[in-house]
Amino acid sequence: MNNYENKIEFALGIRTQYLKDISFENPQAPEIFTKNIKPDIDISVDIKANLKDENLYEIILFFKVVYEFEGKIIFMIEIEYAGLFDLSKIKKNDLEFVSLVECPKLLFPYVRQIVSNLTSYGGFPAVLIEPVDFNSIYKQHKSKN
Repeated sequence: MNNYENKIEFALGIRTQYLKDISFENPQAPEIFTKNIKPDIDISVDIKANLKDENLYEIILFFKVVYEFEGKIIFMIEIEYAGLFDLSKIKKNDLEFVSLVECPKLLFPYVRQIVSNLTSYGGFPAVLIEPVDFNSIYKQHKSKN
């Protein structure tokens, strides 16, 4: 367990958060709405941290949500959601963990809401993305390097 996990809310300064890029594709509309289907869903996640200024980091969450049925894409969402974080109170050896685990945890609920709204606006039942274990993603990334 990282020593920052219990007191992280006091060390992170969120300057702003914002939508960088978004795409919703609904290539089978309107025909798909006349069928009763059970599509397969594939969700992929990526995280990127960019140093923008001394101790100021842009953390970007990349989500791709794809609904497919019989080899055809029913709908696809691609989203980049970011935040600008002041990490000046974080120890240097903890910066990677904080920027790739703790910061994305703060951004995730907003991405989840956007995806839910987009699927609903697209004519489908709202997709509620399950909570993401950013710590596991971080550990997998570390084990590959």
